[in-house]
Amino acid sequence: MHSEERKSEHMTSRRRIMAVLQGRTPDRVPWVPLTGRFYVSSLPAIGLPIEEFAPAELATTPALQESLNLAEIQILRYVGADIMRRHVMAWKNEYRRCTPFERREGEALISGFETPKGTIWEKREFLSGTEYISKHMLETPEDIEAYRAVIADTRVIPFYQDFKEFEEFVGEDGINTLTGPLTPLQEVLQFKMGLQATTFALMDEPEQMEALFSDLHKLNREIYQVMAESPAEVAVTYEDTSTTVLSPDWYRRYCMAELDDYTEILHRGGMYHIAHMCGKISLLTDLIAQAKFDGVDSVCPPTTGDLEPGDALRQIGKTIIGGLEPPALFRMNPEEVLEYTAEKLGQVAAVESGPANFMLATGDSTAAGTPPENLRAISEYVKQHPW
Repeated sequence: MHSEERKSEHMTSRRRIMAVLQGRTPDRVPWVPLTGRFYVSSLPAIGLPIEEFAPAELATTPALQESLNLAEIQILRYVGADIMRRHVMAWKNEYRRCTPFERREGEALISGFETPKGTIWEKREFLSGTEYISKHMLETPEDIEAYRAVIADTRVIPFYQDFKEFEEFVGEDGINTLTGPLTPLQEVLQFKMGLQATTFALMDEPEQMEALFSDLHKLNREIYQVMAESPAEVAVTYEDTSTTVLSPDWYRRYCMAELDDYTEILHRGGMYHIAHMCGKISLLTDLIAQAKFDGVDSVCPPTTGDLEPGDALRQIGKTIIGGLEPPALFRMNPEEVLEYTAEKLGQVAAVESGPANFMLATGDSTAAGTPPENLRAISEYVKQHPW
């Protein structure tokens, strides 16, 4: 397509996002902020009732009626952004010999499994709207064996209904992306054991940990195959990669080959694969550049992250989604936001392949309490400044 044709053609949000994933320059930069539950839950406190932008009568399907799903989509329409719906699930798990359980203890949530090798459980608590794990599921070698029994007992069931309902509701206003399981190291480090316990276990019980990782990877491959057979076009693996918790050596040893396996499965199904890496990744760009996945989501500049969008494009050579630090958008006024956005997009324009390989987004979730006016200011700016 000639540049003159690009400038005169108005794309829908869906076509604009897909153009970048295909390596084509869109009419303007897609603006796809991540506005999750943490953000939309904070809006009533700053004067924007959820009913104002997401009236309940719009929730005409089960997927839209669940939790804050409708609000997460509608806030993007409210601020004029392109919709990139995250966290759509495409599978469910069933168990034969292991029994999952969940119960409330006050404000805390207890969940786990009864297994032939013992009971394992975790405790999640809530503080100022933030959920955190106060007790991890895996604390002893016996817990790990019980969890391996759960993995062996798991049957993966395709579940595409939510995706289909979201697709119909979003239409040409954007895309919906499937969420895939993390690499085994990241799953264990982030959710099942925590950083300290994972580190000690890899030193003290390396064979057992390697066996656990192998079991998880086998199950993950089954899940990605189910995703590859879905009607979706894009899947995201939420690695939350950051050298604050993961060394380059760990990334090389425990994540690279696994992510490549997931990418190959998705590619065979005709899907694009994005890795969510929202932390400090400047020391990993050479390794990320070697990966088979198609792009990196939520690339964040300093100080929350440590990689500017222009540098990410030059060093990684894949689709880059991100560029704006969430705390900056929280503390700035609309005029400052516009200057900040223009500077980041100037970096992108200075890279020859930049416009064809970049989507503007928050470097992870939009901070709670961020004025919607700031997000709307960015929407207006990108519409007035086409490539």
